[in-house]
Amino acid sequence: MQGNTLTTGILVVAMVAVFYFLMIRPQRRRQQEQQKMQKQMQAGTRVMLSSGLYATVVSVGDKQAVVELAPGVQVTVLKQVIMQVVTPDSPYAEEGSTPAVGGATSAEPDPTDSEPTDFKPYRPKSDESGADERDLGPDDKPDSDGPDPNTKA
Repeated sequence: MQGNTLTTGILVVAMVAVFYFLMIRPQRRRQQEQQKMQKQMQAGTRVMLSSGLYATVVSVGDKQAVVELAPGVQVTVLKQVIMQVVTPDSPYAEEGSTPAVGGATSAEPDPTDSEPTDFKPYRPKSDESGADERDLGPDDKPDSDGPDPNTKA
Protein backbone atom coordinates (compact mmCIF):
# COMPACT_ATOMS: atom_id res chain seq x y z
CA MET A 1 0.00 0.00 0.00
CA GLN A 2 2.88 2.38 0.85
CA GLY A 3 4.56 1.83 -2.58
CA ASN A 4 1.30 2.47 -4.44
CA THR A 5 0.84 5.87 -2.73
CA LEU A 6 4.45 6.83 -3.41
CA THR A 7 4.12 5.90 -7.11
CA THR A 8 0.91 7.92 -7.44
CA GLY A 9 2.56 10.95 -5.82
CA ILE A 10 5.57 10.72 -8.15
CA LEU A 11 3.26 10.47 -11.19
CA VAL A 12 1.30 13.54 -10.10
CA VAL A 13 4.51 15.55 -9.60
CA ALA A 14 5.83 14.34 -12.98
CA MET A 15 2.58 15.35 -14.75
CA VAL A 16 2.68 18.82 -13.20
CA ALA A 17 6.32 19.23 -14.27
CA VAL A 18 5.56 18.10 -17.83
CA PHE A 19 2.56 20.44 -17.98
CA TYR A 20 4.73 23.34 -16.79
CA PHE A 21 7.52 22.73 -19.30
CA LEU A 22 5.21 22.09 -22.25
CA MET A 23 2.49 24.69 -21.65
CA ILE A 24 3.19 27.41 -19.10
CA ARG A 25 6.88 28.14 -19.72
CA PRO A 26 6.63 28.60 -23.54
CA GLN A 27 3.57 30.82 -23.10
CA ARG A 28 5.39 33.04 -20.61
CA ARG A 29 8.35 33.26 -22.98
CA ARG A 30 6.07 34.38 -25.84
CA GLN A 31 4.44 36.99 -23.58
CA GLN A 32 7.82 38.37 -22.54
CA GLU A 33 8.99 38.54 -26.16
CA GLN A 34 5.79 40.36 -27.17
CA GLN A 35 6.15 42.86 -24.32
CA LYS A 36 9.77 43.47 -25.28
CA MET A 37 8.77 44.01 -28.93
CA GLN A 38 6.00 46.44 -27.91
CA LYS A 39 8.38 48.46 -25.73
CA GLN A 40 10.96 48.77 -28.53
CA MET A 41 8.40 49.74 -31.18
CA GLN A 42 8.77 53.22 -32.63
CA ALA A 43 7.31 55.34 -35.42
CA GLY A 44 8.00 54.00 -38.91
CA THR A 45 8.10 50.34 -37.85
CA ARG A 46 6.29 47.97 -40.21
CA VAL A 47 4.02 45.60 -38.24
CA MET A 48 1.40 42.92 -38.73
CA LEU A 49 -1.72 43.10 -36.60
CA SER A 50 -3.37 40.01 -35.14
CA SER A 51 -6.12 40.37 -37.76
CA GLY A 52 -3.52 39.86 -40.50
CA LEU A 53 -3.45 43.49 -41.63
CA TYR A 54 -0.09 45.07 -42.35
CA ALA A 55 0.44 48.59 -41.05
CA THR A 56 3.11 51.17 -40.29
CA VAL A 57 3.39 52.58 -36.78
CA VAL A 58 2.80 56.34 -36.65
CA SER A 59 3.02 56.86 -32.89
CA VAL A 60 3.13 54.74 -29.74
CA GLY A 61 1.56 55.42 -26.35
CA ASP A 62 1.48 53.45 -23.10
CA LYS A 63 -1.42 51.16 -24.06
CA GLN A 64 -2.24 52.16 -27.62
CA ALA A 65 -0.54 52.78 -30.92
CA VAL A 66 -1.62 54.75 -33.98
CA VAL A 67 -0.96 52.77 -37.15
CA GLU A 68 -1.37 53.68 -40.80
CA LEU A 69 -3.11 50.98 -42.85
CA ALA A 70 -2.99 52.89 -46.14
CA PRO A 71 -1.88 56.39 -47.08
CA GLY A 72 -4.06 58.74 -45.01
CA VAL A 73 -5.88 55.91 -43.17
CA GLN A 74 -4.78 55.94 -39.56
CA VAL A 75 -6.39 53.92 -36.76
CA THR A 76 -5.71 53.65 -33.06
CA VAL A 77 -5.24 50.09 -31.81
CA LEU A 78 -4.30 48.44 -28.55
CA LYS A 79 -0.65 47.49 -28.49
CA GLN A 80 -1.65 43.87 -27.78
CA VAL A 81 -3.05 43.47 -31.32
CA ILE A 82 0.36 44.17 -32.82
CA MET A 83 1.45 40.60 -33.33
CA GLN A 84 4.77 40.90 -35.13
CA VAL A 85 7.28 43.46 -36.31
CA VAL A 86 7.71 42.71 -40.00
CA THR A 87 11.28 42.68 -41.25
CA PRO A 88 12.40 41.41 -44.67
CA ASP A 89 13.65 38.18 -43.09
CA SER A 90 10.67 37.54 -40.77
CA PRO A 91 8.25 34.70 -41.54
CA TYR A 92 5.46 37.26 -42.03
CA ALA A 93 7.37 39.38 -44.54
CA GLU A 94 5.34 40.51 -47.48
CA GLU A 95 6.20 39.00 -50.83
CA GLY A 96 8.15 41.06 -53.32
CA SER A 97 9.84 44.29 -52.43
CA THR A 98 9.45 46.00 -49.08
CA PRO A 99 6.26 48.04 -49.31
CA ALA A 100 6.11 51.78 -48.90
CA VAL A 101 4.03 53.42 -46.18
CA GLY A 102 0.48 52.16 -46.45
CA GLY A 103 1.35 48.90 -48.16
CA ALA A 104 1.77 50.13 -51.73
CA THR A 105 4.41 48.10 -53.50
CA SER A 106 6.59 49.31 -56.31
CA ALA A 107 5.91 46.22 -58.42
CA GLU A 108 2.74 46.43 -60.52
CA PRO A 109 0.74 43.22 -60.93
CA ASP A 110 0.95 41.72 -64.39
CA PRO A 111 -2.56 41.60 -65.90
CA THR A 112 -1.58 38.70 -68.16
CA ASP A 113 -0.91 36.52 -65.09
CA SER A 114 -4.52 36.59 -63.96
CA GLU A 115 -6.84 33.80 -64.95
CA PRO A 116 -9.97 34.65 -66.93
CA THR A 117 -13.13 34.82 -64.86
CA ASP A 118 -16.81 34.53 -65.62
CA PHE A 119 -17.54 37.60 -63.54
CA LYS A 120 -20.22 39.83 -65.01
CA PRO A 121 -20.87 43.12 -63.21
CA TYR A 122 -24.40 43.93 -62.07
CA ARG A 123 -26.22 46.33 -64.33
CA PRO A 124 -29.67 47.57 -63.28
CA LYS A 125 -32.44 46.97 -65.80
CA SER A 126 -33.63 50.05 -67.60
CA ASP A 127 -37.17 50.88 -68.59
CA GLU A 128 -38.34 51.60 -72.16
CA SER A 129 -36.95 55.14 -72.06
CA GLY A 130 -33.48 53.81 -71.35
CA ALA A 131 -33.22 55.39 -67.90
CA ASP A 132 -31.96 53.32 -65.00
CA GLU A 133 -33.99 53.10 -61.82
CA ARG A 134 -31.07 54.89 -60.17
CA ASP A 135 -31.57 57.87 -62.50
CA LEU A 136 -35.28 58.24 -61.74
CA GLY A 137 -36.50 60.52 -59.01
CA PRO A 138 -39.40 59.64 -56.68
CA ASP A 139 -41.89 61.47 -58.95
CA ASP A 140 -40.62 59.74 -62.09
CA LYS A 141 -41.51 56.23 -60.97
CA PRO A 142 -44.99 54.93 -61.77
CA ASP A 143 -47.43 54.79 -58.86
CA SER A 144 -48.25 51.29 -57.71
CA ASP A 145 -51.71 52.20 -56.36
CA GLY A 146 -53.16 53.62 -59.59
CA PRO A 147 -53.58 52.17 -63.06
CA ASP A 148 -50.54 52.05 -65.30
CA PRO A 149 -50.71 55.01 -67.73
CA ASN A 150 -48.90 53.01 -70.42
CA THR A 151 -51.62 50.35 -70.68
CA LYS A 152 -54.74 50.89 -72.77
CA ALA A 153 -58.09 50.33 -71.12
